Amino acid sequence: MIGKALIAVVSLIGLGTLGIAQATSDIDKKRERREVQKLEEEVKRLDMEAVHAEDSARVFQTLSKELGVPVETLKAQQRGTNFGFGRLFIANAFAKATGKTFDQMARELKSEKGWGVVARENNAKLGKIISQMRHSTAEMRRAHEEEMGRQREAGTPDETSRSAAAGDQGSFRKSRRRGQ
Repeated sequence: MIGKALIAVVSLIGLGTLGIAQATSDIDKKRERREVQKLEEEVKRLDMEAVHAEDSARVFQTLSKELGVPVETLKAQQRGTNFGFGRLFIANAFAKATGKTFDQMARELKSEKGWGVVARENNAKLGKIISQMRHSTAEMRRAHEEEMGRQREAGTPDETSRSAAAGDQGSFRKSRRRGQ
């Protein structure tokens, strides 16, 4: 009788532990999904900042400084993979975090596993990569704002203000045609 009761108690403890492990696993999956979403947002931000840059030299310089990879190497990697600046950053950051080569990480990222899976399989922390990307994006934004300030001081309109003005005129014309 005592033996059956002991087995029942041990079984319940085992089921409880299994339930806790499952709940922890679900929490980890949710955390990973949020981090992957943040990483995707940072890729978009980094790519947008790169678009605003007058030339790609400043973008490569910023990434080189953040990642510790020479500019010429980054250019060759981009030519070889057709990655945008965001994916280029991620592949290099994963390579640095895991001790693998850029080419290995680029292949994994191209395999469509997803960043969360690649990070998990390589014991890489997405949060650290996200933080590095944010820093690089902020550096590019600061450099762009400084460049715009110099152009304003020199009296030279920048591309952003010209395209914004053209966009405003286009909206005005559309609203006039609709009778608004």
